[in-house]
Amino acid sequence: MKKTLIIIILLIIIGGGIAAWQTGFISCKTDSKCAKMSVATGDASYCDKIQKEALRSTCYTAIAATEKDPSLCEKINHQIQKNLCLAASKENPSYCEGTGLEDICYDGIARSKKDISICNRIKNKHMKDLCYKGVAYEKKDSSLCEKIKDKSIKNVCNQNFSK
Repeated sequence: MKKTLIIIILLIIIGGGIAAWQTGFISCKTDSKCAKMSVATGDASYCDKIQKEALRSTCYTAIAATEKDPSLCEKINHQIQKNLCLAASKENPSYCEGTGLEDICYDGIARSKKDISICNRIKNKHMKDLCYKGVAYEKKDSSLCEKIKDKSIKNVCNQNFSK
């Protein structure tokens, strides 16, 4: 009986906390807290409260990519950031083109899709090797380490699989 009462009280407390959270009684007071809450909860409404445009755009991009929701990218004003958001949320490397951040963008999509062929689009040799290593880790496939040209990166890649 006592155990049941404790469980009921805990459920009421937890339920009240969830209700307070959902109705906005718990709010973020700084841009960084809003961004953290948005990522932690997957709730893009916290991104809306961020004052700094660059951080707000990054917040939308993070949620859009995690939730695979490209509609959030429409809230971004800056076209390059919007394209990066679309690339991440749709896992489509064609949106990376013309951003000036192509190599980083390709790397993220290659790892997310576990698709080593996307790494081949990367121009910077060092970044390409890191992409190969990242996809090898994501796929848990040591044979992909062989594509790496840089000996030290290749050694790190191979060592990861020998553990």
